[in-house]
Amino acid sequence: MKVMEELGVEDREGTHARWVRYVNEYEEGATVYDGFDRVFEEVRKRGVMQAVVSSKARAQYQIDIVAAGIDRYMSAAVLADDVSSHKPDPESLLVCLEQLGVAAADAIYIGDAASDAEAARNAGMDFGYAAWGDPTHTEPANTAWVLEQPIDILDAVG
Repeated sequence: MKVMEELGVEDREGTHARWVRYVNEYEEGATVYDGFDRVFEEVRKRGVMQAVVSSKARAQYQIDIVAAGIDRYMSAAVLADDVSSHKPDPESLLVCLEQLGVAAADAIYIGDAASDAEAARNAGMDFGYAAWGDPTHTEPANTAWVLEQPIDILDAVG
């Protein structure tokens, strides 16, 4: 929605609804990046809590994350429906940290957009840039880790 606002799209709600419909009708659906099954399992074995902070609505989260079985690795999920302010505002990250009982200094937020990096900075967290998810490969400011592929997350979480 924020990108559509920046682009001057007049009917943001209608455009978003069409986008969601097309994504959900895509024949092969959303898929997990190669290597993530191993990453999720290894991070869990290391005793590191994992969470999702996303601008997705809960219904889309159910389709993309729950249906894929990824939610079994997550200790928390903070979605667009759960907060009043969205990235780069830190509210969603702060809510997640509170739910996990974790200090910002002990967490890393991984994302692929400048608004993700700014939200992490605003929350006092390190940021890991998921370069594999950004077709522009434009590293945002405030990046503590550049992650070229999902397996690199294992280095970032120790």
